[in-house]
Amino acid sequence: MGMVVQEVYNPQPLAANSTTTIFAGPGAFGGFLCTTAGQFTLQDASGSTLIATVSLSAGQMLPVGFVCGNGAKVLLAAGCAGTALYSPNIN
Repeated sequence: MGMVVQEVYNPQPLAANSTTTIFAGPGAFGGFLCTTAGQFTLQDASGSTLIATVSLSAGQMLPVGFVCGNGAKVLLAAGCAGTALYSPNIN
């Protein structure tokens, strides 16, 4: 029998053109739901780029599913706003 995997994340609304550390230690970054078009970048908490800048449209979901051992920071630009999905304290 197959194993069931359930993904559950906390939502974190992010303002347009913001830089937000989502979590500082180990955790999982599940994705980003874009509500206003613009540019999205994902870094670890120390500033190393995990996902280089991508342009997103309003309503677009960017699924990620990364375990980020050194935290996660979202940089939004060019008017981008939306909701980050994350689970902190994942080892």
